[in-house]
Amino acid sequence: MPKMFAVQSNVIRGLTKQQYSTLREMCQYSNNLYNVALYNIRQYFFENNKYLAYENNYQECRKNENYALLQAGVAQQILRAADRSFRSFFALLKKSGNGDYDRRAIRIPHYRKKGGLFNLILSTNSISIKDGKFRIPMSRRFMTVHPDLQPIVIPFPERLNNKTIKEVRIIPFDGGKHFKIQYIYEVTSEEKGLNKDNALAIDLGVNNLAACVSTVGTPFIMDGRKLKSINHQWNKEKARLQSITKKQGKDVTSSINRITEKRNNRVRDIIRKTARHIADYCIEKDIGTVYIGYNPDFKRSTNLGDSNNQNFVQIPFGQFRQQLSFLCWKYGIDYI
Repeated sequence: MPKMFAVQSNVIRGLTKQQYSTLREMCQYSNNLYNVALYNIRQYFFENNKYLAYENNYQECRKNENYALLQAGVAQQILRAADRSFRSFFALLKKSGNGDYDRRAIRIPHYRKKGGLFNLILSTNSISIKDGKFRIPMSRRFMTVHPDLQPIVIPFPERLNNKTIKEVRIIPFDGGKHFKIQYIYEVTSEEKGLNKDNALAIDLGVNNLAACVSTVGTPFIMDGRKLKSINHQWNKEKARLQSITKKQGKDVTSSINRITEKRNNRVRDIIRKTARHIADYCIEKDIGTVYIGYNPDFKRSTNLGDSNNQNFVQIPFGQFRQQLSFLCWKYGIDYI
């Protein structure tokens, strides 16, 4: 059976002060190593107008002290993250050469902020799960520098016990005051054998997030006004906090990060529930084909007035399409 990947994300809680400090330090080494890898690729590009292959960059980066302070598997994934960003850059250059993309919109990958934090990315050879606990790997060099180090062990979600975990990410947010852990796991298709001749058409919008008409059953609308309200509240409160922040001579504060994280979680929840409702409707009505309107440039250069622009641009239609596409794949529905 064909397979895809899904993600479960949890906030890491219950660690000691030292353990949180350890995570921040490791994420800082990750940030440093990413910049080292990117520096090598950029310099090679400027000097030779060519792409520096991962294998060659790896030989240089492994000599760096930041590489030694991270577990080898984690360090290699950081190098691959820098490699992917430059591969995307070259892919866009190729598109622009074929006339498929505006060269003026292409930007060479930039360095991450000095002293900042970057994700810890663990692939299969770095993942250790034992007795319902996930252990974050550390290098020998790191443990030598910190002889009194407490191991970091995180409860593993029971619902993932029988899943094949392909990757785990530790993601800092709010300046490293908090961390998320994301488990990427394999998902198997559960085809329902639905009738491909029965179709559902979806038109995306703002007040009406999804207007749905099918060849069977009654047309229905998924309300988008709740999303609009959440964005309006967030923009209003963010503007208020930013005015205070500017007076303090700062760029971002914990208060802004906190309301943004809350807004993102609420938006994500509505998007996923909307996609789930549509998928369940298709299963109930034996609908095997879904059509959804899509224009790759429909948010670019939008000119609907300031208020409407804000409402339109801040609704994550891409997330919705991606979630619906995944559910269609899972249940054997053609997504067009």
